Amino acid sequence: MSDRTKIHPLTSTRFIAAFLILLAHSAGPAPFGFGFSTMTSFILGSAGVAFFFVLSGFILTYTYGTLATVTDARNFWAARFSRIWPTHALTFLMCVALLPKEQWGLGASPVLPGLANITLTHAFVPVPEFYFSFNAPSWTISTEAGFYLLYPLAALALARRAWLPVAGGIAAIILMIALTLGLGLPPFSGETAHSVTSHGMISVHPLTRFFEFACGMFAARIWMSRPQPQLSAVGFTALELGTLVAVIASVVGFQHLAAALEAQGLPDAVTLWVHFGSSAIPFALLIYVLACARGRIARVLSVPFFVVLGEVSFAMYMLHQVVLRVMVDRGLQAPAEFIWPAFALFVVFIVGLSYAVWVVVERPARRTLNQLLRREPARALPRAGAGDNDQPALQR
Repeated sequence: MSDRTKIHPLTSTRFIAAFLILLAHSAGPAPFGFGFSTMTSFILGSAGVAFFFVLSGFILTYTYGTLATVTDARNFWAARFSRIWPTHALTFLMCVALLPKEQWGLGASPVLPGLANITLTHAFVPVPEFYFSFNAPSWTISTEAGFYLLYPLAALALARRAWLPVAGGIAAIILMIALTLGLGLPPFSGETAHSVTSHGMISVHPLTRFFEFACGMFAARIWMSRPQPQLSAVGFTALELGTLVAVIASVVGFQHLAAALEAQGLPDAVTLWVHFGSSAIPFALLIYVLACARGRIARVLSVPFFVVLGEVSFAMYMLHQVVLRVMVDRGLQAPAEFIWPAFALFVVFIVGLSYAVWVVVERPARRTLNQLLRREPARALPRAGAGDNDQPALQR
């Protein structure tokens, strides 16, 4: 695989998205206690996750294209499982080893949630004690696993009509909202941790979040099939800045819209989707522009240091909350006058630990598992995508 075929700016953006989620989860009250508002945490966390989902659709479409045979599909699933499961299994074991049993999940018994978690199916069960079990951020890679199951059919649909996966994603949103309203499902709370919730159906389930993945697929199809805009480096930089401003305005604006709709008494099923999944199109546009790699922002993101940060971002995403929970369990609290220096040290530690996991666990385990699970005859290796990882998650 040639480095010339990798989309380096997209690799680096994964670190930025992962950092936003880390910042949201570190907000407090312990061990750092930044004092962020609920709205700020929503903006940081939901933006990072939604960006990952859109980016995943883009990268998988660019990397794998259409899977022509059953063997191609099986090898795709083997590659994806090999990519995300080793680090997931490691953080699962870290939760078991480092946290008391009562912190493994929200239920009295961790057995069934644990089985769902280790098999990456916990986001398929819209019950908080399942999808938030053990390493809670891992719900996103379970949601991604749902995308992977759907990808072979979605890629065939994309090859016929580029808009079909997006239309399917919209139909899934309507269906899931209708089901949630029809069943009268309650919102997530401490009292509903053992029940099917609107949060689990709308914010977590792969079918509802597939729209974001499909937007990434559509953007990749357009990017690969049409000539890039004929702009100078200055023009592309202006385009990068414009799409970045549009993304920020969209994320912030939709969060405030969701809060306003909630205040007006609209159903939780509607406002949740506005909170978590409504900025997919601006994200897809930003990814498209950065993938062209012709503006100043893309050039900065192509610097090797940032690319390596992007490569280790999956491990950082998977590790950060486990470490935060261990710190809280051990009673560690940053002094009020040193919150930001302490947080900076925490980030350095997490990045260093993530790099070690990437080198020692992720890459060797991926190669080994992929060799064991692949079936022959297999077609030629796919094009290299945006580094080793396309998300929370996240490539070959």
